[in-house]
Amino acid sequence: MIAKVYLHHGPEFAPVFQGIAIFRDFPILQDQAKGVLKLKNAMTFRWPMKKCKVTDAIRFQCFGTEDEQDGVDGAKVKPFALYSTRIWEDSIAGKLESVAIRLTFTVDKKESSAIDMKYPANNCSSLQQAEESLRGKF
Repeated sequence: MIAKVYLHHGPEFAPVFQGIAIFRDFPILQDQAKGVLKLKNAMTFRWPMKKCKVTDAIRFQCFGTEDEQDGVDGAKVKPFALYSTRIWEDSIAGKLESVAIRLTFTVDKKESSAIDMKYPANNCSSLQQAEESLRGKF
């Protein structure tokens, strides 16, 4: 499985958190953001397909890879997990299906960070087709 991360406006504008935060969370969020700042504007991470599971056309999970990339200032960025979550919302705006993608990684074997992005489900191509085309290439 290949994850291509594009930070079009740089890591300073990357999403480092989604959810509810309280004041006591700020130091933790700052530490996680420091790891995100070590990402280059474009990075590619790989997981062997044997470390991945495709559940359906939208949901997948990949855990554990030996891949390691050079980040900003020579930092070593090692991905850990890449997975998706299907989200259904039913509100006054109507019914919406979204997909959240989460990438977790460490920087220099110590700082643990993550990037979360949420997309409309109809913007995603079929993961089953992608999985079939990539099978055995890693």
